[in-house]
Amino acid sequence: KISPYGMSSTDEINRDHLKEIIKKHGFPTRKLIGKDAMRGVFLIIQHADGDREWQKSQLPNIELAVSKGDLVKNNYTYLYDRIKVNAGEKQRYGSQFANVDFKKKIAELRETEDLANLEKRRREMGMIPIEMYKRLMLKR
Repeated sequence: KISPYGMSSTDEINRDHLKEIIKKHGFPTRKLIGKDAMRGVFLIIQHADGDREWQKSQLPNIELAVSKGDLVKNNYTYLYDRIKVNAGEKQRYGSQFANVDFKKKIAELRETEDLANLEKRRREMGMIPIEMYKRLMLKR
């Protein structure tokens, strides 16, 4: 997509570049590119909302990277929830917000499945409690 200034968005440029890397070399590893670059790979995929099918296709790669220790568990949860929300479905881990109002100190979660067990799922994935997460979100 072209921005109003006639340029591709940074997210799109990064996504297309990562697609080429994966096509030529396979999915990157921490050993190959390092911790910081792996975090960048995750962020490119997480922000690939302009190509949701490709974004969704990368979830197994993120899951594998987590299982190998190349990424942290919550990278998987953020992408999983983002994909669900983008598909109009309920998120599982409570990582996506529908409404954030910094002035009024409001952080409302997008629809979330099985709220009674949300904290348990978050703990299992190494995530902080939801109320703490909301407070952190509002400090930005």
